Amino acid sequence: MDCARTALRLGAQVSVVYRRARRDMVVLPGEIEALLEEGGQLQTNCSPSQFLGDGTGVEGVRFVRTEQGTPGGDGRRLPVEVPGSEFDIGAESVILATGQFPDTKWLGSGLAQKIVAEDGWLSGGDGQETSQPNLFVAGDFALGATTLIQAIGHARECARKVDAWLSGVKRPPAHAFAAPAFHSKLSGGRDTGRTPQMNVIPIHAMPMLPPVDRKLHAEVETGLPADMAVEEASRCYLCHYKFEIIDEKCVLCDECLNVKPVDGCIVEIASLARDDEGRVTGYTRIEEGKTDSLYYNRLWIDQSQCIRCGRCESVCPVNAITIQQVSLRA
Repeated sequence: MDCARTALRLGAQVSVVYRRARRDMVVLPGEIEALLEEGGQLQTNCSPSQFLGDGTGVEGVRFVRTEQGTPGGDGRRLPVEVPGSEFDIGAESVILATGQFPDTKWLGSGLAQKIVAEDGWLSGGDGQETSQPNLFVAGDFALGATTLIQAIGHARECARKVDAWLSGVKRPPAHAFAAPAFHSKLSGGRDTGRTPQMNVIPIHAMPMLPPVDRKLHAEVETGLPADMAVEEASRCYLCHYKFEIIDEKCVLCDECLNVKPVDGCIVEIASLARDDEGRVTGYTRIEEGKTDSLYYNRLWIDQSQCIRCGRCESVCPVNAITIQQVSLRA
């Protein structure tokens, strides 16, 4: 999309051709619409089969139409070519966006046989470690095209693994997360400031230049004005706040269940699942007649459903619900 829209600003006639359906395109929200607004064209379900030209330059591309077949490993349906559906599109320049693979041509043949798989990807590269014990990889070279943040995170973990391999010592992370608990009802306490009404604040569309004004050096997204920015920020779910029920204090009075704004934010559970380091990774809900007692065994706040509104904490009669503010500490 970046290349196509830049080419439009340089005065080219641009057509983007994609081998799957439009819904399968991995693009940011609004990018396709912006391409079309700016005069670009989009054709889907067309797969390239041949470049056309006389040997001195490209003159066009031959495509074959496709249909959506069975889902692939990523859940998207694999394109199936339709026999006899070939057609040509004239072109003076072609920009390929057909995927990326690590360039391993610089590797010696002996090393390449050890660490490069038959599909062109690195053996074991996803986890920073290759099949060669003293060789590590990071970022897009291991993962393919990802976001900048994913590449940075992957490289940071790679550095930790290299350090552990060199030193023989597994060091703790350079930063730790501190989570001091506080009760918002206590004297001098505070609450999150978030209300259920904030759940229905709509997404504010980013103001943009009119298509006619989108020149090569113009900034297309002009930014939100202050009042809209504040309201948009109010949609944040405050994930650095963690609401938790202290099981030893809870008297199962149902007050929190009666005021919960989201179905599933507070659940009756039979047990918790933990990893090797004791961290909670999930829970098992009670099954009537099997894992429940007279009523239920335990309440649990599901952080993936919690909207940090504070209703449960405010009605708890025994202060069994804490609010932990998690912060990064150097």
